[in-house]
Formats: sequence, C-alpha cells, structure tokens
Amino acid sequence: MAVPLRRSRCRRSILGRAVVAAILLSEAVQCIQFKRKRAGVSHRAVRPAVSTATPAAPSKAKPSNTAAVTGKNNILPLSAPQNKIDAATLTALVAADPGDELDEPLRLVSGAIPKDLRGTLYVNGPARVIDGRGRAAHPLDGHGFVRAFSFGARTDAAKLAAAASTNANDASTSIGGSTVAADGRSGVTVRGRFVRTWAYEIENFFDRNLFRGFFSLPFAPSTPLRLFNALSLWRKNVANTAVVAWAGRLLCLWEQGPPHALDVETLETAAGWDHLNYLETPACAVSRLRPLLAHTKVWVENDGRERLVGLSVVGSHFTFYEFDERGDRVATVATELPFANPLTHDFSLTEHYYIVAENPVRYEPDVAGALDGSQPALGPSFVASADDRPGLLALVPRDGSEPIVLDAGDASIVFHYANAWEEGSRIKIAACAFDRYELGAEYGFDAAGGRFDPNLLLRHDNAWGPFLRVSTINLAAATVSHTTVEHVHRDFPRVHPRREGRPTKYAYVAASPHLQEGEPFFPFQCIQKVALDGSDEVITWRPARPGCFVGEPVVAPRPGEVNEDHAWLLIVVHDVHAAATDLVVLDARTLAVAAELRVDRLLPLGLHGTWA
Repeated sequence: MAVPLRRSRCRRSILGRAVVAAILLSEAVQCIQFKRKRAGVSHRAVRPAVSTATPAAPSKAKPSNTAAVTGKNNILPLSAPQNKIDAATLTALVAADPGDELDEPLRLVSGAIPKDLRGTLYVNGPARVIDGRGRAAHPLDGHGFVRAFSFGARTDAAKLAAAASTNANDASTSIGGSTVAADGRSGVTVRGRFVRTWAYEIENFFDRNLFRGFFSLPFAPSTPLRLFNALSLWRKNVANTAVVAWAGRLLCLWEQGPPHALDVETLETAAGWDHLNYLETPACAVSRLRPLLAHTKVWVENDGRERLVGLSVVGSHFTFYEFDERGDRVATVATELPFANPLTHDFSLTEHYYIVAENPVRYEPDVAGALDGSQPALGPSFVASADDRPGLLALVPRDGSEPIVLDAGDASIVFHYANAWEEGSRIKIAACAFDRYELGAEYGFDAAGGRFDPNLLLRHDNAWGPFLRVSTINLAAATVSHTTVEHVHRDFPRVHPRREGRPTKYAYVAASPHLQEGEPFFPFQCIQKVALDGSDEVITWRPARPGCFVGEPVVAPRPGEVNEDHAWLLIVVHDVHAAATDLVVLDARTLAVAAELRVDRLLPLGLHGTWA
C-alpha cells in the first residue's frame, strides 16, 4: 500500500540521519569520559540507588492507607507528613527505571478486591530519563512507558500457571470474600512496555540521550560536546503523556505529534499508521502537521453509544474530531480562533460546545542559546503568563457554526479540565487553574546539570496555584466569572467517565492541602473528593507512610450504577522508601480503602491514565 511505503521512506531518512549522528556522538562520548558501566551490569537498566532497596517481606507489609479526613478546610492531623522532598527521593520518584519489560503479579496487602471491579487500568508516563552516563533528561522528554493493571480482564496464563504450579501445595485464604494464595498472589497483574517510537529505538540501542527535547539537552552545555546539542534533532515524539483505549487499540498521545497505537493485550506498538484516520492521508509529513492534543474526551449519547473527541492545534487553527466506537471519523469541526500565543494542553466539551481557553503566555526564548546548544528549546522562564491582558475563552459549536469568543476575565492558565456542562443559558466549567505560570519548576529539573534538584521546585510561587475552580459562562450576558474551591493546591482532576460534558457534583483530584512555607506543591501526596456545587464537602485520603506519592486518580464505574460516585477510585502510589509501587482501590463515595495491592518494584511517576 502507498501509505506504509511513504512512511517507510520518511522514517528511513530520519533514521539514517539519526544513526549517523548517534554513532558520532557515541564515539565522542567514549573518547572523553563516559565509560561508567559496571562489570556484569546492563547499562540499560539504570536505576537510582534508592530504588534497589530490599522490599519488606509480604507477611510484614504494612498498609499505606489511613482513615479519610472530611471537612471544609481539609485540615489534616498534625502528624501529616511534610511535603518537603530531598534530591534522592525526587530522583527515584521521577526517574526510576522500570526495565525493558514488566510482567508481574500483584500481591494483596490488605482488604479485598471488589468482585465487580473487572477491567484494566492503563497509565502512561515518561521513563528511562537517565541514560547510561547517568545524565538525566527532563521527564517530559522521557519515553512513554505504558502500565496495564489488569483485574480479571486479562490473565497472563503462562506466568500465573507457572506460579500456581510452583506453589501447588500452598494454602489459600479468603480476605473479605476474595480468595488469595498464601503468598498473597491476587490474580491482578501489571504489564509494562515502552512505546517503541523511532526515537526510543535509537536512544535505547545506544543507551544515550541523543536528541534534544523541548526541555532537555543531551550533553552538558559547559563541554565542547554542546555542539552536538545544536545539531541534534529535537522534536522527537515520545508518546508519553496520556493513553486512551478506543476501537480495539490503545492510543498513546503526546502534544506535538500523532498518537502511536498499541495492542490492548500485549502493549506491543503497532507498525503502521492506519489508526490516524483523522487525516486525509497518514503520510509522515502530514502527520507532523496534524498532531492530536494529549487529552481526549468521551461523549456518551443518550442511547449509550460513545464518541471519542480529539483536538488538533496548529497555530491559531483548531480542528475537533469525533470518532465512533469502530474508530471511524464521524465529525470534523475546523475553526480559526483569535488566540495570540495559545498554550493549549486540554479542552472540554458539553452537549453543544467544545470549550478551549487561550491560556495567554509570552514566549521569550534564548534564541542564541538554543542555536549554539547551550539552552533547550524551552528553558526556564522562556514561557510565562502574559499579564498585560486577560485571556480569551472560546465556545466552538459542535454543529460547525461560528464560535463564540469571550473575555475570560483574567490571565489564568488552565492545563487540566475536570468537566463542563450546560445549565440552561449558563455553562459551568470545572478546571484546575494557575493564576500565574512560569516554565522552569517542573520536576525540579536542572537542564544544564542533567539532574533533579528539589530546590528548583520552589521557583514556582505557591500563591500562583494550581487551584480547583468553577467558572460560569452567562451566554445571555456574554460574561465569565470564576469561583475558587478553596485555595488548596489541586491538579489532575477527574470525574465519572460517563458524565463528561454532563452535570457532575464531584471531582477527584491529586492535592497538597497542608503546605507550609518553603514546601512545593509537587509531588502530590493526597487524593481528594471535592464537591463542585458550592458546598463544603471535601474528603481526603493519603498514604500513611512518608515517602509515598500519588498519581492521577482514575474512576472505574460500577456496573449498572447511575450515581456518579458509586464507583471505584484507582490510585497508583509510589512508595520510594520501600522501592515498591502500590495500587490502591478506594470507594469513590467515602474514599475508604477497599483493597491495596503491591508490586515490589518502584515504577516512575506516571501522568495520565484510563480505565477500560
């Protein structure tokens, strides 16, 4: 077929140039100083020292759950752990190497696995950010690593059968109705694979960060090798931000390129690009011009049928796509929006509108530094809020009619929407917003040194947010107003997946509710259930042990339930001190712990996930 041929030629050209550059880089590196392999240890399994700690024995493992805390101001007990973090812990959390492949059973530490919890939690996020030299890339430039936590939906027959055979004489017990083996095997498994992009294949082969990312430099700018920073390709698609299961595939998304497709069972990366049916042709060059945002939405029709909604942004040109359950494109709405310097990471939708904010920013890059290899493409303070004017908020009708563009009332930056819905002539939008934002504090990453420094997290002024807020659009008056739901730092909001675009009362967020002076809001240590209706209802859950950090909450609906909080909440907890990863199942109504499962391997902090 013509499409694979065009892609093949395009990729051969890219790969050819990249391989030549990689060989030159490898030779230069070996001639200077970077022979840091230890005898008998594979340099492709680089891990921070903290992640090699011996985990606790299964019989002695302590639950990481505590009683939920309810209240208006969400004040935690005085014994709540502080949010300060040292360099070793931060590095282990964001740069733990999961290995090339992951296939492990999880053991049940406490509680019982709900009988109606059947499916798979998929989580995408960056990994292998530290190369064989010990130099780190910014996590947002790290390669996508997809984790699949499967509850009865997929059984690793060979692995579990072997384990069963080995432990054939083991006694079993029942915990709260769930039968588990004496060694704690639960039947829940985790599988992990890298998204095998062309950049991953090359950098993994040479075990070097070879390509300049948006936020990273392959070589220290203080050395002569910074010339290679200037020459390296920098727009590599790392497919590391989000994942969505649709039409029998997993789509791994990243802001600046097309999504990659994975097999839902094996997590193997598809060789072709036929999943890019939102394009007129999925040829390589066109794909680069029509990326999809990392975030998608799912609209559920009144008859129960679902549509996946995606957004492509190229300059001021916004194109919304809708796909049916077979993956066929059934609607396309393209429009030009009068956004000056938009920073678009997410959007929202209602029954009749797509909603997108301008997020006004100013770009002040160090052009000379970027050209000579001393600065990444997007270095510290290169991007910051434009405070000289309020931003714009656009309502794009789903029927393709003219968009409505409103004064947003402030210059805030919204990276993540919880939900939006219509109430007569008003539209409600729940989102996590920064009152002000400056690039450079993310993950505490030091681009020049290629390392993580928790002091850099404090570049972000906590007074700037992010804060959960509810905005109200009055269509009749053409006005926008905002109400902050307490000044508690919250992000990664989620709602019941079948209520996207429809009225919701609750949002589930990762939070840092007890910050003291000099403490960063990231990484998050708590999960909260927050009412969006103006009431004081807030429930908080947090791990009990220090050194535990939470990922994005993901809602798993209960079959047949109609109430939005009659669901399960799935939380990945990274226990850095124990070098382990927990999967905690919470009751979405009370945030009470239903089950806690563990794999004795520290996985790097993920970004966004989905339940399927």
